[in-house]
Amino acid sequence: MKIRIRNKLLITICSLILLSLVGQIVFNQFLSKGFFMQQQKGIIGEAFEQIKTGYSDDLADVNSIAENLQDTYGIKTVISDNGEIVYSSGYSFMLQGQRPGMNLMFHNAEFTDKPTATLIEGKGVFGDTDRLQLAGSFSHSGEDVRVLMTLQIAAIDNSIAVFTESNIYISLAVLLIGSLIALVVSKTISRPITNMEAVSKQIAKLDFSCAADEDNSTAELASLAYSINQMSRQLDRNMRDLTAANA
Repeated sequence: MKIRIRNKLLITICSLILLSLVGQIVFNQFLSKGFFMQQQKGIIGEAFEQIKTGYSDDLADVNSIAENLQDTYGIKTVISDNGEIVYSSGYSFMLQGQRPGMNLMFHNAEFTDKPTATLIEGKGVFGDTDRLQLAGSFSHSGEDVRVLMTLQIAAIDNSIAVFTESNIYISLAVLLIGSLIALVVSKTISRPITNMEAVSKQIAKLDFSCAADEDNSTAELASLAYSINQMSRQLDRNMRDLTAANA
């Protein structure tokens, strides 16, 4: 049994939309975490540059930048200046005025002037989960400034979960709307073809009273309808001439 062109179009369009939906699900389940991880590493790197660029002797400005980073991205920041912690957000055990060497996490970090975020497995000592950590340093007024920035993986996982759920709903909505559009488009395309098919059947029965609708949205279908009507008129004239000649 042959499939009608309308059904073929509907199946093709719905299959493409469904394939897109499956691709979204595969990405969300297997690739999105790596994508988000790279994105968050870039954000932490940019956050360090903000601290470095905006750092001044007025710690209120530095605190404002660090607090904004924590509120916006959930990045915890600890800053030491000349061997003394001058700012700490998110870690109650790191107090201002404390010597950073007294803290194990700060002491074990490898600070560099060109830092990159790395994945650190939580040890459970400070109640941390796995986290992205960046340990950067720079010089300000001849003093060594060290910045320790962390972002818990749990925050990234939550973002991925929200992203995945919203994507699924959006994809289902697209599938539904796309199916409706595909149905309308397939009907629009198949209707003139069905009309020309009916006219052709009448012509085969030597009934030339019907005409194909030449008012189509596509040039190709309009041209085909015109050709069918031309053929019908020519056959009608030929049949009349033949009948008159045999009379």
